[in-house]
Amino acid sequence: MRRTCARSVAVSTVALLVVAFWGLAPSSAQEDEPPFAGLDSAINESLAEEAGVPARDPYINTEAMGELWNLILLVAGGVCGFIIGRYWDRMFGRSKPQGG
Repeated sequence: MRRTCARSVAVSTVALLVVAFWGLAPSSAQEDEPPFAGLDSAINESLAEEAGVPARDPYINTEAMGELWNLILLVAGGVCGFIIGRYWDRMFGRSKPQGG
């Protein structure tokens, strides 16, 4: 039992370290423009040119702030998970005791 538990902890630790360092590895292709820039930017720029209004940056540019958008989603998910977990019995009812 202890060997199985120790082995699973060791494998989990190694897997976590590999995933963590994989994200820290520098990418070989450093480009200014992403290779697949999305259709929304191309369509928005063409519509702005047709209307005679120059394209501008958004008011809140989360792309320029790095991983801010991911942090916002992570925090919001944690808050929602806490609220749902805290009030689970009120939302879905308590489980009935089995047996007896």
